[in-house]
Amino acid sequence: MHRLQITSILADADCKAAIENAPDAATRALYEKEAHRIADIQKGILAISANEKPYDIFICYKEADNVIIFYLFSPLYQSSSFSRAMQ
Repeated sequence: MHRLQITSILADADCKAAIENAPDAATRALYEKEAHRIADIQKGILAISANEKPYDIFICYKEADNVIIFYLFSPLYQSSSFSRAMQ
């Protein structure tokens, strides 16, 4: 998938801590406003990705690039849909 978290930013402990520890009311309001903007963006991306059809990925690499490929391939291989395709 991608690195977008499924859990809302509004539920994130770091986000909550930043809002709670804001130095003043104006900064707290700004943090809350920006968190809600991020949450809206997050919802939109999740809605789009939920409606996307699965797709195939082809990876071609040189033997010298095998360390890089390992880091790309490992998360893909661990996903259930990719593992099923490899069986």
